[in-house]
Amino acid sequence: MAKGRKSIPKEIKELTGTLRADRHHTDIVSFSKITSVPAAPKELSLLERKMYVSICQDLIIAGVLESPDLDTVLKLVMENTKYYDCMKKMRLKGSYIITDPRSGKKVVNPLNTVANQALRNINSLSAELGLTPAARQRLKISTPPGEAEKHDPEADMKNLLL
Repeated sequence: MAKGRKSIPKEIKELTGTLRADRHHTDIVSFSKITSVPAAPKELSLLERKMYVSICQDLIIAGVLESPDLDTVLKLVMENTKYYDCMKKMRLKGSYIITDPRSGKKVVNPLNTVANQALRNINSLSAELGLTPAARQRLKISTPPGEAEKHDPEADMKNLLL
C-alpha cells in the first residue's frame, strides 16, 4: 500500500478548479507487450541463446515481457553464465579455499567471491523480471473468465478435513 493519502482523480480536480497542468503529467510512456521471442544477440554462445529464449518464453507466457525488459533478460543470462563458469572452475580445482602463494595462508578462492556476487545479481534481476516466487505474487495476473466461479471454498474445507 502506498504511503500518504490517496491522490484525487484528475476529473474531480477539473470540476473543483484545482487542476494544475504542471503537476498532472499526461505524457506517460507505455510499452506494448512482446508476443513472440525476439532473436537472441549473435555474440551469445549456444547455451546462452537457449537460456535467453527460455526466459523470454516464460515472461511472454506470464504476459509481462516488454521491449525495455530485453536488456534485463540479457544481463540475467550473462550473470548466469558468469556464475556457472566460476562454479565449474572451482569444482575442477576442487576447493573453495586456496593457499595464498605469497603468504602461505588459507584464503577464500577469488572465484567464490565472483560467483557470490553474480548470484546476488541473478536474484535481483530475477526479482525485477518477476521470476522469483515473491515477485510472481506481486504481479497482478488476471484469472481467465469463469475461473473465479469454479472455485468452491466448501470443497477446500472438506478436503482439509479428510
